[in-house]
Amino acid sequence: MNEQPNIILKITLFNHIRVTFGYLLIFAGLIFAIQYTGGIDFSNIQIDLKIIIAFLVLFVLLALITLPALFLHIDYTIRNRQEEYEIRNKKIIRRKNGIENVYNVEDIGEIYLYHHKVKTNFERYPWSHYHFAKIEMKSGEILYLTHLLYPSGIEKILDKYIKVSYWSVKWWFPTTLCCPPSDMYNEDEFE
Repeated sequence: MNEQPNIILKITLFNHIRVTFGYLLIFAGLIFAIQYTGGIDFSNIQIDLKIIIAFLVLFVLLALITLPALFLHIDYTIRNRQEEYEIRNKKIIRRKNGIENVYNVEDIGEIYLYHHKVKTNFERYPWSHYHFAKIEMKSGEILYLTHLLYPSGIEKILDKYIKVSYWSVKWWFPTTLCCPPSDMYNEDEFE
């Protein structure tokens, strides 16, 4: 019998950097560009209404782009803090605060994979790659496997190790804070 090796899912500094690498690269590029052009000499800037409006528009645009992604990053970090999941062939082991719980595939009721559905490049948002799996156990317990546990894709973990069918839910903003109960879904939300 050829069994898959175990995999450990845990939030690490590397996972945080990996998920936010694009934002960090853009921020570093902006700082480098400002420094390369001689920096900003604030003593010689004349306050003009056009400059103030331009900075306000830039600030609002940057906030609208980055704050939702930052919110999801914090949401996923809080949801999975101090948790470690060991995924074995058809088994999930959850460790939190020194307590270990073992769940077999037979214990799973339903699995919902929440992700942002992107049809074209114009629909991409900074939070488009964030996703999570909500695993509802028959006992009523709920496990959340978020993007920060395994940035390469929770879907890959479900397909390779758990090997149970799951619902793929198209969600515009995939936060773990507002998952409706299973019987509240419309058919058009599923792929």
